Amino acid sequence: MTKPKLASLESLRGLLALWVVVAHVTARVISEGTIAGFHARAPLEPLLPVYVFMTLSGFVIFHLLERQRESYGAFILRRFFRLAPLYLVVLLVAAWMVPFELRTLDNLFWRNPHIYDAIKIHHETLDHFWPYLWSHVLLLHGLIPETVLPDANFTFLSQGWSISLEWQFYLLAPLVFWLIAGRRYLGLGLLAAAMAGLLFLGYPSIGFLPNQFAWFALGIASFYAYRSSGWFARLNPRTHDLLLPVIGVLLFFLLRSTWPVL
Repeated sequence: MTKPKLASLESLRGLLALWVVVAHVTARVISEGTIAGFHARAPLEPLLPVYVFMTLSGFVIFHLLERQRESYGAFILRRFFRLAPLYLVVLLVAAWMVPFELRTLDNLFWRNPHIYDAIKIHHETLDHFWPYLWSHVLLLHGLIPETVLPDANFTFLSQGWSISLEWQFYLLAPLVFWLIAGRRYLGLGLLAAAMAGLLFLGYPSIGFLPNQFAWFALGIASFYAYRSSGWFARLNPRTHDLLLPVIGVLLFFLLRSTWPVL
């Protein structure tokens, strides 16, 4: 019998989705100077909630793997049908509407860098329509560097790179879980080293898993802390109240992207 979903995480997902929508819409209708003038650059940065989504995915997928203990094939098949059907429908609609979207963008009475960038991407999409489409259908567009297909991560669905990224994580997650569950620390260390090596190679794609794996790893670590929550109950309340702001301040000054972690 499966346990119910964690309601707090479902609520957080909804709030994060609203944050993404508001941030993307605002970026296209308000100038960056105005956003900076209101000191709203962080609250209106759409990548910040996406980083939290990645962390949530690491937590939820490992929660699922721990609970169900299913085979790799069953896990991947279940994840594919959770992810792909709606995505493919939306992708086909978006592909059909590319010329209409380009005409709409060309006829807008205002322009800002986001609009100009969207126009450029739509032109690239029409110039190489089928290579872009097949890469999206196969959920591989996050693996394609700029030097092969420019802006492949953002064609058709500008946020679709995160779908490819999520799929890459699904393919790798059972291996990471198997290494942790079996305490195969050498294999885990080699995998971490490979991820770090690929990250430092500077592979130019926002949807390439090694470039974002730290966020998923944070979610995985959070799951194991949640599963072993007895340590938290034994923590002195005053110690907790002191450590929390201290850790928050350290994170703020030490990390490049602070808000998603906080």
